Amino acid sequence: MAQMLRRLAILIASIGVILCSTVSFAVIPYENNNQTLNILHRLFNNSIFDHFTIPIHYSGGILPNGYTTEGQQFYVPSCNNILPSGTQHLYGLYANNIADHMIAEFASVSGYTNDQGIMGCPYSTQVTGTARIWRWWNMIETDHLAAYPKPVENPIAAGYIKDTNLFGYGFPRYKSYCEAKFDGSPGLDTCGGTQITVGTNAAAGGAIFTLIWNGKQFINDWDYGRQIQIAENSVSSCSGYNCADNPTEAGDKWGCNRTNSDNPPHLAWRAHGSPITNYSCASNILNTSTHPLQWEPQLISPNGFSGGEDNPVRWLGTFSKKLTFDFQSHPNIIQFQTTIKYPTAESQARQQVTPAVYLTDEFSKAYKYEGGTVYQSGVPRGTLSGDLDSSIPTTDPYYNCLGVTGLVAGGVIRCNATNSHCLGIYQKHINDHANHAICKTKPLGRGAGQYGWQTRSLATFNTKNAISAGNLIIKSYLVVGSLTTVQSEMDWLKVNNY
Repeated sequence: MAQMLRRLAILIASIGVILCSTVSFAVIPYENNNQTLNILHRLFNNSIFDHFTIPIHYSGGILPNGYTTEGQQFYVPSCNNILPSGTQHLYGLYANNIADHMIAEFASVSGYTNDQGIMGCPYSTQVTGTARIWRWWNMIETDHLAAYPKPVENPIAAGYIKDTNLFGYGFPRYKSYCEAKFDGSPGLDTCGGTQITVGTNAAAGGAIFTLIWNGKQFINDWDYGRQIQIAENSVSSCSGYNCADNPTEAGDKWGCNRTNSDNPPHLAWRAHGSPITNYSCASNILNTSTHPLQWEPQLISPNGFSGGEDNPVRWLGTFSKKLTFDFQSHPNIIQFQTTIKYPTAESQARQQVTPAVYLTDEFSKAYKYEGGTVYQSGVPRGTLSGDLDSSIPTTDPYYNCLGVTGLVAGGVIRCNATNSHCLGIYQKHINDHANHAICKTKPLGRGAGQYGWQTRSLATFNTKNAISAGNLIIKSYLVVGSLTTVQSEMDWLKVNNY
């Protein structure tokens, strides 16, 4: 069972108290704030020299005979004969006499049959974060291809000519990379300050996949529900381990899961990562924005189009984060500012996880930092608990959490066995709604380290009972160093009323 941010909304015990009770699934009033997507990916048959763009859900994990995958190209809205507002149809045609597949803006083109029907509905004008879909033609090879948006593919040297017809716009995808930079090349974009460096994954919404301090990498990346990332949910949509309305920064349960995952293992060419819309790193400041995907896409059907294993569901709001390294000249502190943009006002309770931090299993010690019941200017020290890791309940067969509540200014910390390397999350109360959690998986023989099953985690989360349309901004602080340093830096944050 994958360990997702949704669990923080559900079964976090705090000295015998359930923080957030849940009810059976209700009618989801937020379904219209979502959009089901088709994944366009490109195949190639070398024996007949044919490039073939097709939605993944047409074939699932089975590739057409003779074709190999070249990877994902775009997310475009799912549709039928009725066009969603602001979109246009995209068809898949085939010319048998020259063995050529091509995308088309019309269902009928001379010499071609409507082989694939409606493959989706790209946006008719550019939406933030989208790229134009281009078609190219090679007369010698009698081959059309739809070009990759990242890195931008320019097949002129291979004898292709660009078609200037408008085929619409889609969210760029990253071929067959589980981890990709914003420019489309494999790997992670790095950003940081004088001591701390993080690596973000554009293929997964810009979530933080690595954090390195003093030579050690801290983060667990077993699936797209780990990392350092933002999540959000409608409390009433949660039941058991599932939340039907649970936007998640990195992606959904069908991300690049490890082969020992309880979720269906997915290779990168089928994986669902959230579409990133912005990335920048300059002057010790990292900014990213994404349209997060619903973690359980199969639980909702926006506009009648069901999500699922080959159809991610995009939340129409956005998650943005701004990380300020070396905050106020303190190299061990990162200010982590989350901005959640709600597409509509909502009257029911929603919970914001800002952020959750999934660490490798070696961070086996856990502490609570209590900054005081009121802000006390000039009082230099908060209090630090003993190791709380053994206090985490063991009732769940997979993953358990201990809630830490009632802190006006404080947080939670995880350290390795010697307390030489620690990471803490600090936050002060926001309208009397701030909680923290420390969690861990049970060892199931599925590995440790960056890509192993076992993880030790931290989170800070808030609940708001009414949400206005527009931006909700929440500030937290990541503090990294030895336990002595982390406590000292949290003292500084408390005294200075951060």
